Amino acid sequence: MPIGDLSTYLTGRQVDYLGDLRLLSGIDCGTHNKEGVDRVGAWVVARCRANGWATRLHPRPKGGDIVEATVHGAGARRLLLL
Repeated sequence: MPIGDLSTYLTGRQVDYLGDLRLLSGIDCGTHNKEGVDRVGAWVVARCRANGWATRLHPRPKGGDIVEATVHGAGARRLLLL
């Protein structure tokens, strides 16, 4: 995507981005706050599913559950984001 197209794409989503940032930054989700980390994880799962991504939740007793999201594309490369 050319940088000009990226800039236009992002500008059109700034209000939504700031709303998401406001919501997420208002959740107490420090490392030892499982409830807060899981609330953020639930938001991530909902956002991923809304975009058609497959999700798996890996429950953990402490520190928050792990969210795994998978997107299948048409490219030949594989990418892992942590």
